Amino acid sequence: MKRGISIITLFLFCAILFVQAQSSNERLQKIKTQAEQYIEQKEITKARSLYANGFTSFLNQEKYEEAVECGLQAARIYVQQQTYKEAFDMFREVNQAIRSAATKTGNPQSALYYELAKERFMLFLKLKNQSQASTQLERLTTLAKQMNTDELNRQTLFMQTAYDYTFGNNTAGDNSLQELINIYKNDKQYDAILNCFKNLINLSEQINSAKLTAHVYENYMIWNDSVSALRSQDEIETLQQKFEEALGEISGKDDKLSYRLFIIMGTCILLAVITILFIILAINQLRLKSNNKNFKKKMQMANENSQLKTQFIHNISSQIQPSLEVFATATEETVVKEAEALKTFIDHVEEISSLDTTLDVPYETETINVKLFCEELISKISPELKPGVTATTDCPKMQIKANKEQLEHILIHLLRNSAIYTEEGSIRLDFKKRSARTHQFVVSDNGPGIPEEMRETLFKPFKQTEDLTKGDGLGLPICSLIATKMNGNITLDTGYHKGCRFILELHS
Repeated sequence: MKRGISIITLFLFCAILFVQAQSSNERLQKIKTQAEQYIEQKEITKARSLYANGFTSFLNQEKYEEAVECGLQAARIYVQQQTYKEAFDMFREVNQAIRSAATKTGNPQSALYYELAKERFMLFLKLKNQSQASTQLERLTTLAKQMNTDELNRQTLFMQTAYDYTFGNNTAGDNSLQELINIYKNDKQYDAILNCFKNLINLSEQINSAKLTAHVYENYMIWNDSVSALRSQDEIETLQQKFEEALGEISGKDDKLSYRLFIIMGTCILLAVITILFIILAINQLRLKSNNKNFKKKMQMANENSQLKTQFIHNISSQIQPSLEVFATATEETVVKEAEALKTFIDHVEEISSLDTTLDVPYETETINVKLFCEELISKISPELKPGVTATTDCPKMQIKANKEQLEHILIHLLRNSAIYTEEGSIRLDFKKRSARTHQFVVSDNGPGIPEEMRETLFKPFKQTEDLTKGDGLGLPICSLIATKMNGNITLDTGYHKGCRFILELHS
């Protein structure tokens, strides 16, 4: 019975200790949080007082670790405020608290002594007191050896580096830093190395050492540039190791598994080949569909032109009758004019016939400078302008692939029509790039425009029956056929109401 009561009492005692420990940790965290808020609000003194009160409170409760942490935080703020006497006083109080903890617990409290020595060391570095800094460094080294942990050994090596750099022994500092870098490097802790450099730079700024800052920063930049290469090398080595492990696993399988693996690989390759063939087939289908569409368009146009030619042949007498009647009574000059009109008419009919039969034969292309090309066209039609009419172009400096001769044929015809019908105002030739493979030439003027009843048959040949000297109506149909053969089209912009606007769109 007594044994049972003793066990229960021991359990309750442990539970109380655990609750007290939890409560102590919560209080310490609350103090830290409140102090950080004061620091953010620039109320440094309140933060220092909070830590100082926490030190006293925890010390009275014999919570030595919490008391030491609060005391060292208060000392840091004293140092920050450059009230060094108060900082040294706080260090002495913390030292006394650690001594009391060691006496009451029987534990040497080496970890707490280490934290105290580190803070004293940092203060003496700031004050550039080499003798005292050296004393604290020796104490740090001794305590680190007693506890013998990797983290403390690294911290001590960092302190040694800071000491050497601070007091002008850059060579020794470089050696210590390189030793520390090699330790982190072997463990692939590259971020820890960068943090070492940053901490050294912060330390050099605190002690107002411009030379130290420059020296550390130069080494930092060199290391920072090499980090990416090291990480890439590590990734390559990791992948290489995984690859070798995978190869080892594959080679370690029995023949049956290897046979299955070969079947799977062969199936994957076969599927990949089939997929590629399907993709190629789909691309060819799309191309064929596009070609068929263009072919149907050209065939439809050829058939329409053929029907129109057949119809026109029946009406050929009415087309050339006005010119033939003129020959009976005309003067020599008129005869020549009518003869030239008839010749032009015959040439146009032959040209349409030739285009109809060669629509599927593409023109040869060459590189054209758009700006120079458009300026040349404007200069060619400028003498044909009526008084008060101007012709302008503002095209970009870029190059396209097209048949220059046929492109000039179309645009000159459009520009000359504008020159004929524009009595005043302006004529413009513009270039617009619609996509990587589509561009437009736009000819616009301030003339009377195209009557609505003529728009439907504007690009269809053999629809006009009038005096040939006034035009045979085949110019625009020929231009439309040439545009089709150039993988393009000509349209009349029916939404343009300030005159007339034609758009030649080409696809490369």
